[in-house]
Amino acid sequence: MALSASSTPDETAGARPGPRFSIVVPVHRTPAELLEAAIASVTDQTLASWELLVVDDGPTASGVQAVVDSLDDPRIRVARPTPGDPLGGAGGEWITFLDQDDLLAPEALEICSDRLSGNPECDVLYTDEDWIDPDGEPLGRFLKPDWSPERLRCQHYVSHLSVFRSELIERVGGMRPGFDESQDHDLALRTTESARSIVHVPLVLYHRRMRPGQVGTIGGRAASEAARRAIEEHCNRIGVEATVEQIDRPGVYRLRRRLRAEPLVSLVIPTRGSTGLVNGSVRTFVTSAIRSVLERCTYPDLEFVVVPDAETPPAVIAELAELLGDRLTILPYEGPFNFSHKINLGVAAASGAYVVLLNDDIEVITPDWIETMLGIGQQPDVGMVGATLLFEDGTLQHAGHLYLSETAMGHVAYGEDSAAPGPGMGLLTERECSGVTAACALMARRTFFEVGGLSRQLPVNYNDVDLCLKVRSLGYRIVVTPHARLHHYESRTRRTGIGSSELALIRRRWGRILLEGDPYWRHP
Repeated sequence: MALSASSTPDETAGARPGPRFSIVVPVHRTPAELLEAAIASVTDQTLASWELLVVDDGPTASGVQAVVDSLDDPRIRVARPTPGDPLGGAGGEWITFLDQDDLLAPEALEICSDRLSGNPECDVLYTDEDWIDPDGEPLGRFLKPDWSPERLRCQHYVSHLSVFRSELIERVGGMRPGFDESQDHDLALRTTESARSIVHVPLVLYHRRMRPGQVGTIGGRAASEAARRAIEEHCNRIGVEATVEQIDRPGVYRLRRRLRAEPLVSLVIPTRGSTGLVNGSVRTFVTSAIRSVLERCTYPDLEFVVVPDAETPPAVIAELAELLGDRLTILPYEGPFNFSHKINLGVAAASGAYVVLLNDDIEVITPDWIETMLGIGQQPDVGMVGATLLFEDGTLQHAGHLYLSETAMGHVAYGEDSAAPGPGMGLLTERECSGVTAACALMARRTFFEVGGLSRQLPVNYNDVDLCLKVRSLGYRIVVTPHARLHHYESRTRRTGIGSSELALIRRRWGRILLEGDPYWRHP
């Protein structure tokens, strides 16, 4: 029976549906035993609805064909890429990629299929992965964050296993020539720009074969010029003006954003004029902090809103006035210590379009810290930007908040070596995070008011956690950058300790969300 003009094969009785997944294996001079192992990891899948395309673009076609012929499975075929079809005629609803010497977990496709069925708007899905040596022995694993577009601009963190709706791949133009060794990163950037939904499956479903020295690198090989161009073209498409630079770690990049404007930025600093020892010398924290800004900061248009307690020595106020002149606004604060109230008053008095919530016990390390944070903060969907803060001894105090439960709220990589790359080199990238500390956070002033500022019911602790969760509840992203660095001499200027009423308030407001764990930082 002939098909009518309006019919499709799937609408015809008895028509055989296409495969759920097309698995594309690019092959070039791979040892037969490793290719056989990779293919076996596909034939062992618990889901049967797949096709495997061994795409051979090298001079080894006959050897690959012999491996495929020996398997006698109609779902497996050898294909040759062409300029118009680098995927070798893949016909599945979903397309994924398997490197020629890597392995899929036996349940990988079945789990992905289940997640895709439960998320009908999903266009891109990715899973966690681990690393194995040439003999298949474990070397480590990469537990990835939930969808983090800022991190994808800095490294191809989604990597394997990634699954793409075939219609979307076709719509964005498929795999592009000219991006050798970085075609997968380029494809991930282009598809996620227009994907309706991106799903992360937090399970290790892909085993990546590496030499021991490669562990911790994304992609397992030096980042190429093609990757840098792919990121730069992505930035151009989405309207981010930036120069893309490879840092000193393979596969990791920095975006130096060009500011859309240089608005007035207000630094809001609560203080009590305290003194203390730093590196063996006595200093007044607030004046030292402001001197470090004046001496090292390269951003041209700053104002300083200082909110001193009643016990702040008059000599400190006089020194600030001498240092800052008409760039200083002083708001004397009476009453018991309340960090939240002091910050709210300071922001209300500020004139800048952007504010930086800043503790008085900081010291600038990177001169362009304002430009770096502002470049991120000028994106309309970014609600807060945090810096990387170091203790006096150079170890990490803050690289983003880490929310593990309703009673465990702390800092990513707290106390670790500030030069450490972190799991999957995450400490080297700009990335989304659950929150950032109010010891140094940049926000648009209008966003601060939109979320209601800091809660006066949280005078000492968790006020920044509450602020960050309010920001995220309105759909804004929170981003932390490793390229804005300051010292933070934490807790030197106030008493420490967590009030039970503060913890109870956080649990009451945000307990359900906090119990879900942290979506952005998962330690192996």
